[in-house]
Amino acid sequence: MFLKHSSKNNISTILISNKNSKNSLSRDFFVLLSDVLDEIIKNKDIKLLILRGDGDNFSSGINLNELIKFPSTVDAREFSILMDTTINKLFSLKIPTISIVDGYCLGLGAALVLSSDISIFTENVKFGFPAVKLGAAMPASSIKRFISVVGANIAKKLLLTGELINSDEALNFNIASYVTKKEELDNLINKVINQLLEASPLALEITKNTINNYVNTESNLYSEDSFAFLYSNLDWHKRIWTFLNKDK
Repeated sequence: MFLKHSSKNNISTILISNKNSKNSLSRDFFVLLSDVLDEIIKNKDIKLLILRGDGDNFSSGINLNELIKFPSTVDAREFSILMDTTINKLFSLKIPTISIVDGYCLGLGAALVLSSDISIFTENVKFGFPAVKLGAAMPASSIKRFISVVGANIAKKLLLTGELINSDEALNFNIASYVTKKEELDNLINKVINQLLEASPLALEITKNTINNYVNTESNLYSEDSFAFLYSNLDWHKRIWTFLNKDK
């Protein structure tokens, strides 16, 4: 099980559930997430979506074993399309979305958070994009979304170095909407939920759509063909194999 979905009181909750690998993400996860998002889109009773990780981590990002077992560059290309369209589907939801972030939040996990409307961090988050150290790169839509949040200079610093930042830095860079102690997390979540549910659903939808159109995430700068090209490069495989075997 890579994902758990439940709905109660007009609120849907998606739980990233792969605790054995710090909630790493796989192709199966993105297939399930896409299907769940389609269900939420069809269900007009759902007014709010919460996305969080199971246990002490949000997500460590893509499962690296996924990145070295594609049978061909065609399969790598298809995976790129799947993950990018699914993340963009989350970003484009008409209802408000909240990410609850604890522990590691890396790579595509961080991209999911950036696709949410509001992010609530605990005090012990490690956030970043280590893709370049593994010979990979984030999709252009996620990079543009990141730039819209932190600006080009901070985006370059974090994306080009793979540096991880803590919760306070994430708040200073406008990545985190809130930072709170774990013992105060539930109260803050309930407060934000109540604020959103008190608002007009139609007004929320129009306002969110206006902001999203301003961000304008559509781009061909990093297409599925670029992902497939990186996969075909020997450096990709060397770096990932080195990382996977460094503690053996």
